[in-house]
Amino acid sequence: MQNSTTPLWAYEFSQTILSRGRNYYRSGRVTKMTVTGNTISALVRGTRLYSVNIENPGSKDPLMSCTCPYGANCKHIAAVLYKWEAEGRKETSAKTSSTGLSKAAAAVASIKADRNVTVTDPLSVEYLPDSVKQTWKAAVRNGVKLFFNLPKLLSEIKTTRGVCQDAAKIVNEGKAHLTCFDVGYLKERLSYEADEVVTIIRGIAEENGHLYDVQICLSPSAILSGGCRCGSNYYQNNSYGKQLCEHQLAILYLAYERFLKFNPGDETDSHAADFLKSFGKTRVNRQIDEANVRTECISLKPKLCFDDMHLELSFKIGIRRFYSVKDISELIRLINDNGSIKLGKSEELHFVSETFVKESLPILEYLKTEDARRSAYFIQYNSENYNSRDMSKYSSIQLDGERLDNFYELMKSSSVEFEDKMNDESYPRLGFDEGTVSFAVTIKASKGKSRQIKGVIIEGKVPLILDGKKYHYVLESGSLTRLDPDEYNILGPFDNANLYPFSYGHSRRYSYRNSYGRMYGYPYKDDDDEEGEYGMFSMKIGMKSLSDFYYNVLPELREKPYITVNEPDADIIEKALPAKARFDFYLDSEYGTLKCIGRADYGGNDRQRFISKLDVSDLPIEPFRSFNDENKAADLILSYFPEYDHKKHEFSCNSDDDTAYKVLDSGIKDLMSVGEVHCTDAFRRLRIRSVSQIKVGVSVESDLMNLKILSTDLTAEELAEVLASYRAKKKYHRLKNGDFIDFSDSASLETVSAMLDNLKVPLDSLVKDKISVPLYRAMYLDKMLEDHDDIAQNRDRTFRSLIKEFKTIDDSDFDVPDSLNDTMREYQKYGYKWIRALSQYGFGGILADDMGLGKTLQVIAVLLAEKQTASTTSLVVCPASLVYNWQEEFTRFAPEIRTATVTGTLSERKKILEQAASVDVLITSYDLLKRDAVYYKSHKFRWQIADEAQFIKNPKSSAAKAVKIINSNRRIALTGTPIENRLSEMWSIFDFLMPGFLFKYDEFRTKFETPIAKSHDADATERLQKMVAPFILRRLKKDVLKDLPDKIEEVRYAKLEGEQRKLYDAQVLHMQKMLEMPAEELSKSRIQVLAELTKIRQICCDPSLLSIDYNGESAKREACLQLIMSAMDGGHRMLVFSQFTSMLSLLMEDLDAAGIRYYLITGATSKEERIHLVHEFNDGECQTDLEFSEDGSAGNVKSKGSARSDDNSKGVSVFLISLKAGGTGLNLTGADVVIHYDPWWNVAAQNQATDRAHRIGQTKTVAVYRLIAKDTIEEKIMDIQENKKDLADAILSGEQQSLGQLSRDELMDLLKV
Repeated sequence: MQNSTTPLWAYEFSQTILSRGRNYYRSGRVTKMTVTGNTISALVRGTRLYSVNIENPGSKDPLMSCTCPYGANCKHIAAVLYKWEAEGRKETSAKTSSTGLSKAAAAVASIKADRNVTVTDPLSVEYLPDSVKQTWKAAVRNGVKLFFNLPKLLSEIKTTRGVCQDAAKIVNEGKAHLTCFDVGYLKERLSYEADEVVTIIRGIAEENGHLYDVQICLSPSAILSGGCRCGSNYYQNNSYGKQLCEHQLAILYLAYERFLKFNPGDETDSHAADFLKSFGKTRVNRQIDEANVRTECISLKPKLCFDDMHLELSFKIGIRRFYSVKDISELIRLINDNGSIKLGKSEELHFVSETFVKESLPILEYLKTEDARRSAYFIQYNSENYNSRDMSKYSSIQLDGERLDNFYELMKSSSVEFEDKMNDESYPRLGFDEGTVSFAVTIKASKGKSRQIKGVIIEGKVPLILDGKKYHYVLESGSLTRLDPDEYNILGPFDNANLYPFSYGHSRRYSYRNSYGRMYGYPYKDDDDEEGEYGMFSMKIGMKSLSDFYYNVLPELREKPYITVNEPDADIIEKALPAKARFDFYLDSEYGTLKCIGRADYGGNDRQRFISKLDVSDLPIEPFRSFNDENKAADLILSYFPEYDHKKHEFSCNSDDDTAYKVLDSGIKDLMSVGEVHCTDAFRRLRIRSVSQIKVGVSVESDLMNLKILSTDLTAEELAEVLASYRAKKKYHRLKNGDFIDFSDSASLETVSAMLDNLKVPLDSLVKDKISVPLYRAMYLDKMLEDHDDIAQNRDRTFRSLIKEFKTIDDSDFDVPDSLNDTMREYQKYGYKWIRALSQYGFGGILADDMGLGKTLQVIAVLLAEKQTASTTSLVVCPASLVYNWQEEFTRFAPEIRTATVTGTLSERKKILEQAASVDVLITSYDLLKRDAVYYKSHKFRWQIADEAQFIKNPKSSAAKAVKIINSNRRIALTGTPIENRLSEMWSIFDFLMPGFLFKYDEFRTKFETPIAKSHDADATERLQKMVAPFILRRLKKDVLKDLPDKIEEVRYAKLEGEQRKLYDAQVLHMQKMLEMPAEELSKSRIQVLAELTKIRQICCDPSLLSIDYNGESAKREACLQLIMSAMDGGHRMLVFSQFTSMLSLLMEDLDAAGIRYYLITGATSKEERIHLVHEFNDGECQTDLEFSEDGSAGNVKSKGSARSDDNSKGVSVFLISLKAGGTGLNLTGADVVIHYDPWWNVAAQNQATDRAHRIGQTKTVAVYRLIAKDTIEEKIMDIQENKKDLADAILSGEQQSLGQLSRDELMDLLKV
């Protein structure tokens, strides 16, 4: 019952809040209290001055608000209500007017109506407050032109003379104050997309003892939004029209004074502002880092305070003496801007020269994160709530939700300074523990007057629980302990139990809930309260619920090691405890219906009852029965048997597939967990069984494999149906005899289904006597069967012989031609035998050896060996630059093979083709094959070799189409990079080798490319790897050439500075802005995006590539020249690669100026000239005739340009090569240094270029230098190179990693430094 002396409003507050409010009132902190009708307003001085408003204070549900951080039900409101009670209630008149205005308010309204003359210029001099007039006059004298033209904006607002006069009076009397005057960009301040400068103005205006919060948002062209607590609101586009109250106008007068004094804002947009700010910070930070003058000496220490039912986190900062942080946001700003902060009277921290000790850095990062979250929250909150207060300044953080979780994780196993304002027992530090909590529960008998047991009383002490977002915590005895889920699941029900009720003036256990979280179980006490132990609770359980508690709840409590259960009356309670029910369930199947009858047995024949769903109408039931237990059993039966026959006491359900499977699969288990299950014979005939063993038979006939797939107890038709259900992702399959095949353990089904899918075998073919598949699937099938012992196998002799042939290639009978036996290395002989083994069974393959491992020689050996048994002509297709290289290699290693190059004019090429039968090998280029394809139709070749097969990686290209129409018996592809960017490239090569092997492209993309590239599907990667592995032979130099000299790779960084850096940053900013376009528009502008990326990369190389007028520094160009000269000093010769031929031209100028001779190969260099230059360079030596000036730089010696007749080849140390020309067909072992001037998107092409020098024949260690512009896009390109390399490794070596297309976010990330 309520205390008769307790006012109604007191029930809205906790005991502690009431006590604090009473102390505030008694200490005179409540001022300027006014009562108007049913409304109280006042000011209360706390940490700062707070405004309180209360409506209907005498009612049960008063409307209360305060400008403190809590906003409602706080001690400030309680203090005002105490003053209102003490100084006499002012009852509201029952005869108020229909408008709800008091007589005084009505009089004021009447006066204002008399002054309701429209004013079009509220900022005219006659209305301005006195202080604003002085500022206005000074601005007029100085000719100030405002960016925010406030007079023009207010001329569009409906305002009256009375409003202007009242606003001026408020300002003149000092009753208006600005709390916020913030100029910034709309998207930053209000989370909008618009890029417009705005001013957010907030303030408080006082009139007739009331305080009014005002907020207004201005742009240079309009008042965007605004409002006042008096009820007047301004919105630009709404039905209320445009009008301002005197409080808004008063605040605008003060803002007008600020505009006149400082004239903030200009036409700078947010992108430019961000650029200038970021550039400035980067420059300062760079200077600081270079100077390396920061001293690690500042410490940041957290402090926790428990007050008002929550933890408050504050901080102290200092070096030797520590001071409280009074404004966290300002501290973060000063740290970010390398500013200074004054502590006390004499101490000052300088963040430009001093930094934090390592122990404080995690705390600082936490503080920065929370400050950023808080700023984002209040920006959004203030944009939606015009009554919001200025929350920019704060000194503490309330720990709740995710903030509490993060802080606990940060401070785990440590302690912080602590103050407990709500407990007499104080602990100076709070520890963050990983231990367990413990509490005790006492169970006593509850007896009536006759000493008969009426139930039990459960008592215990609930600890204080604080809620995080993910975890819950207990605060007690100077420690904060994180609860594991099991502990919280037990504590929760106790916490929600019936606790001591609240009564005014007496202690209670208070449960405080608000938007920040939930805090439980904290004891309260007034100074004169001496009642019991704090935090204790008590609840009573009657006889009807006693069995539920004792049989279902108490056993679990007893098992918990952190709960102590005291049972002083255990013997008495057990004697009065009703018997526990035993349940029996009887199951039957009849006429397509499944049935269940349940019985509850309480001991003895006279205490057996049918189970049914009980409700209120069935009460009361016999005392010995458990209402809850029977209903739980009934609910369990109903979850499987939803129909109930009251007369027969019978539950039932239809025996359709899903229902029957559910009952058999989980229903029986669930019923057995509650009681005993009894089944009729008819029900037992329904059964679930697993898949029986599957047997695969394999035999080989001609060029086909024949499969036979059987099951030990399923017919072929049933097996096909089972597999169809499995592929449909069903949980089971029901056979015609009613049995269920369970798919929960279906490894063999998964294997067979995947095998049939990848072999392109339809399920309906299982019923045939045999299933025929191409022989090239043999290796894949063998691998599948080898990895799955759950499938029985029967393989015929021919199949086993084929598999053995491939697994023991080293022991095969394919002898290497005598003339090459001493020339070829062991790994090359293995490659030769591998190709011969493929040829024997009509397979094609990819020889994917690393660059420089002699792929050409291995193919020549195969053609030489087969020349002795077959005289049919073979065809080699290669890039144009390699046509003559192939002819030279044949002449060198197999001169007995007759070759002809299909080159020259069209008539010459036609003549060569007409005489094809007279030669052993024809050699042509991809480009000429495209033109001459029609003339090849009448020819059939024994072998067709596609060299550098990456030229046919695009299946839609003319080159790919041309090689695929050639009539040939055997095909082999040579490429060190079968996958450069995406899996479709490998598909195209295999479509040339063995059409259909990797299916049609659409099917390949669905099964493999999309899952691997987009979803990183490990299973799809493994399946594809198993399928292609037998037909790809890939060896790396590091694995097979133990005698090959080392390759040392190094990244040389060049730092862009001065004008070059400015150009780079400007181009990056331009591209970032371009990427902000809508996604649909961006997808149509991919070429433009790539063009802009190229410009950024060219600036990294040398800005002269974009602007011929550029005369500034070029960091990489200077670094490259220094590297060249340094290498020459050491007697080294080098290859310099760049994808920009114009960059090579710039390097030529530098080399000419330095007197350094060089060779040059680009795409324009003829094939004959290429071969000549390669021979000249390999036969030459390092240039030794450099002349140096007195300062050590190279003198101006006459340049020896590329391919000039007067070249002294023995003195050429530098070979400049373009990407297009140097990726393939060059053997430049005369160089031992490789310089990559710019990183290439395609790491495979870059590695191919390196391998021009690092290959067989090299006798020196090769040094590879990659020149990279520091803090630019080039560093990100190196990351992309690694990702592209992983795509090939995932398939060729079985590891999983892939590369997708660059998205907008990836492009934006590419531009970040």
